[in-house]
Amino acid sequence: MLKNFFRLTILFSFLVILQGCSSSIFQNSAPLSKGERVGVIAYNVVSAVDYFQTREIQSNPRYRELNPLIGDSETEILGYFVGKSILHYGVTRILPEQYREAWLGISIVPIIGAVHNNHRIGVEMKF
Repeated sequence: MLKNFFRLTILFSFLVILQGCSSSIFQNSAPLSKGERVGVIAYNVVSAVDYFQTREIQSNPRYRELNPLIGDSETEILGYFVGKSILHYGVTRILPEQYREAWLGISIVPIIGAVHNNHRIGVEMKF
């Protein structure tokens, strides 16, 4: 019961943040440079690898997912990763140009670490 309440609270918070990232805010921000677009794509590629590893973790009793925000079903896992990517893009667009490169670098490091750790313990990607 508490786990579902926690997820619902996170979902509500995400929707409030997403509303704040509406197009009216994007109109006041500079478009992404070519390098920033590459950074967003790199973030999403690494997130996709993490997504496939997470699916394997959830379906294999040998492993246990440590992130409490990720659900147990395919739909919850997909929703988490899609929402995370949308939020990442929104934050990237809202940030002033001088902070975007640092944000893109900092935001990808934990995912690379998780992917590496998952690979090290034997988690595979299944499509």
